[in-house]
Amino acid sequence: MKTPISINDHGDVSTFASVEEAETYMEPIDVERGEYIVTDADGRPLAVEVVLQEAPLFWGLWKTRIKKVRIADPASGNRS
Repeated sequence: MKTPISINDHGDVSTFASVEEAETYMEPIDVERGEYIVTDADGRPLAVEVVLQEAPLFWGLWKTRIKKVRIADPASGNRS
């Protein structure tokens, strides 16, 4: 997967210099609804998914799960 990453949100196209920036831009609820089309610099479509990630609360006394967006290259199966 080559940067920049482009995200098409119903005709509004945003471009990001890194995968991490693009992941932060997208909201998990919108990814679950299929609102985005994500491509790399070569125009290849990229897979977008929502994953649950554990996060500490109150200085690590408790843990919670939060939804995070992940972008992966379906051709290689790897996240860049």
